[in-house]
Amino acid sequence: MDSGSSLSQSSINMNKKRVSKDHDTTTSKPKQKRRDDDARPRCGEAAGSPSPRLAPKDSSSFATTSSNKTSSSSSKDGNGEDFKSVVSTMSLDGHGQHSRYRQGVYPLPMAHLNDSDLWSHSLQMTSERELPTRAEMDNLLSLYFRFMYPFAPMFIRKNFMERHQQRADLPHILILNAIFCNACWYSDDPLVRQDSTKFFNRAKIILDETYHVSRISTVQALLLMSHHQYAVGNYSGGWLYTGMATRIAHDIGLHRQDFQVNEPIEAEIRKRVWWAVYIADRLGAGILGRPLNLRDKEYNVEMPSDDWIMVVGGDDAVEYPFEPERIVSIRLLWAVKLFMQMGKVLNTMHCIEAEINGAFLADISKTQLPQLHNSLTSWFLSLPNELMYTPYTMSPNSNHPPSPPTALMHMFYYTTLTMLHRPYLRP
Repeated sequence: MDSGSSLSQSSINMNKKRVSKDHDTTTSKPKQKRRDDDARPRCGEAAGSPSPRLAPKDSSSFATTSSNKTSSSSSKDGNGEDFKSVVSTMSLDGHGQHSRYRQGVYPLPMAHLNDSDLWSHSLQMTSERELPTRAEMDNLLSLYFRFMYPFAPMFIRKNFMERHQQRADLPHILILNAIFCNACWYSDDPLVRQDSTKFFNRAKIILDETYHVSRISTVQALLLMSHHQYAVGNYSGGWLYTGMATRIAHDIGLHRQDFQVNEPIEAEIRKRVWWAVYIADRLGAGILGRPLNLRDKEYNVEMPSDDWIMVVGGDDAVEYPFEPERIVSIRLLWAVKLFMQMGKVLNTMHCIEAEINGAFLADISKTQLPQLHNSLTSWFLSLPNELMYTPYTMSPNSNHPPSPPTALMHMFYYTTLTMLHRPYLRP
């Protein structure tokens, strides 16, 4: 009995020691965690070096913040005021880096066209980054500049081809795949036409890696991808890609004229891309019957130049298979004027109030309908001779039929005229 009781007592003592040891271990871990947390720099406190995600390319924009971090963190009570004061005055610049607002007013960042320093990725031969052979690329680029570029000239052809010979970074590969997926359709080779989906899927994969950094090349690629989706019947996809392009265009300030752009080519490309976004917005809304994303009072970009050769020099005055660059520039100017009228028609005749309020339509028919009709008629009658097209006066054997882009612009004119009067047609 004595040996049994002593054995039982010793077993109880050992269990107590084990429980005590486990308790000490569990209670000591939170203390160690708190010490680790205290050693980690908090938001708003000085650290050995700024976080890479918050470090702007130009560190001078953080000069006032970094000089006051230590003193301000000691005066705050740890309620996050320092973090709020920093974040509330931060924005993303055109390169995706954080920067401080200057002078208390948000200065929109400027995205530079030469962004190869931002993406130093080497060309990896993965499926989404593979490129066709040089001969195949030259053929697809030729098809694009021949058939698609004349109506939506988002590039300066000579400038683009020069950069194409020098770059192999992700943003440029994204642009190439977006171009190729559209250019394939214009090939006479059925095998090349089948590659359209392949190039589009590659562009989608690369877009996932690059869209978080706002740049002009991403806007251009999104517009091309939007066109592809409309063409294959995926209207929702086309609408969404246009919306993404619109957001990024606003993010890099393409809608603002008050930018100090010293390079005339860069300034001209910014203008071209903005008006391409504008046309895509009006066209998508007109096709799908959806609200406009861009309001005419929310931008101050100059109208396209009617002769870009005067801006970029005579080197870009090359003759295309259909027409010279001068005609391309003139047509874009008049296309923008036409889509301005389309936007007014959509806002007036196809708004929700017009759909549910018959009296509203009756009132418009007396006031705004004649004005809109006269504006469209004036646009048509004012077209320069190079863009005039009256099919009912042209003979079948005419030697001067309109180029496809010019014919397409006239189709949009008659579409807008139809949308203007359609609400008054009896079902």
